[in-house]
Amino acid sequence: ALLGTKPPPRQRVTELSGATVSASCPGLRRRLVLLTSSSAQPLPTRDLLEEAIRLLALGATEHFEDGVETSFSHALMRFSVRYGWPAIDALVAAMSSGLVSAEVISEACRWMGRVEDPSTHDHRRWLLEWCLFHPSILVRDGALLGLAALDDPCAVRSLLMCLHKERYESFREDIQQVVDQLESTERCRGS
Repeated sequence: ALLGTKPPPRQRVTELSGATVSASCPGLRRRLVLLTSSSAQPLPTRDLLEEAIRLLALGATEHFEDGVETSFSHALMRFSVRYGWPAIDALVAAMSSGLVSAEVISEACRWMGRVEDPSTHDHRRWLLEWCLFHPSILVRDGALLGLAALDDPCAVRSLLMCLHKERYESFREDIQQVVDQLESTERCRGS
């Protein structure tokens, strides 16, 4: 499984309506092959992908401030709760299209960690782990903040891989803080 995490059940990400999922993170192609060959679940529909693209386009019209809810953040959370795991798959495909700015992807990541929906938890974690390896530091930062909010110790292995690949010292320190937080969470859950 990618980055040492168990793939979520029903995870499907491949070419969709001309938006090819990028293999920008290590092992993604291998994961795509595993997912497409081992799962009988349907891909997100064209309508769902178009809705994800519209949603991310809404983000491009907004001004973001840390921790401030916007119509984009509300719509994003409603979208993921309403459509479940296929919505997360559609978001990944839309984000991979090259049509979405790093700022919007980053903001989406920040809010994906805050969604209160156990049925999409694993898929949202996978999206955030995938974004940890994005070429943009802005997206990586958003993914890190999303993982911190998600507070899932299963992300530690991906974070450690990211930590070893990260070139910016200050961001490596931020990653280590989140690793420490998640290891603490794991210790608390274990006691």
